Amino acid sequence: MLASICIRVAAGKYNALAFMTTDPATHFELRGQFCGFIRTLLGKRRMVVRADGEEHFLKMEKELRERLKHTLSPGVEILVSGHERPADGRRVVSNVHFITPEGPVACATCPVRVCTKKTCWRNGGKELWEAMEASIAHHGLAEEVQLEGVHCLDHCNRGPNAEWQGHNFHHCTPRDAERIITRAAGQD
Repeated sequence: MLASICIRVAAGKYNALAFMTTDPATHFELRGQFCGFIRTLLGKRRMVVRADGEEHFLKMEKELRERLKHTLSPGVEILVSGHERPADGRRVVSNVHFITPEGPVACATCPVRVCTKKTCWRNGGKELWEAMEASIAHHGLAEEVQLEGVHCLDHCNRGPNAEWQGHNFHHCTPRDAERIITRAAGQD
């Protein structure tokens, strides 16, 4: 399977930090083997990744877990990356890629997420969505690029907002739709 899955996950503390900077959010990478999904003693679902001889339990949004459970199988090598907030040690995973002999596969099946909350939608989000749909249709990318409406991307004062594979796009206009879609399709 050469497709890749892009997930957004909140994770607890673990020891696979690739490098640190003094930025408020620090980048990390975790390369390991997908072990499966489990339930904690409190009934919370977690994704389990074995890396560096340790098992890491990663929290994941329900919609993403549902999307991944039919795609990932135990034993698959993956690369997880994201950001850690030094203040609380919280790690947010923004990307999961399959590892192939050629290296990590680009996240070709990650949806372009567009904020549909009232503020963004009224400030041009609806027009952005329509322009993205038109761009996907114009370039024949319906199989490669999916759009996903999300309730909020947490950048309300910088809307309309879109996100793809951890890349945030702020103050978007319909003119930006072409650039975002070609980037998501790997054509930029």
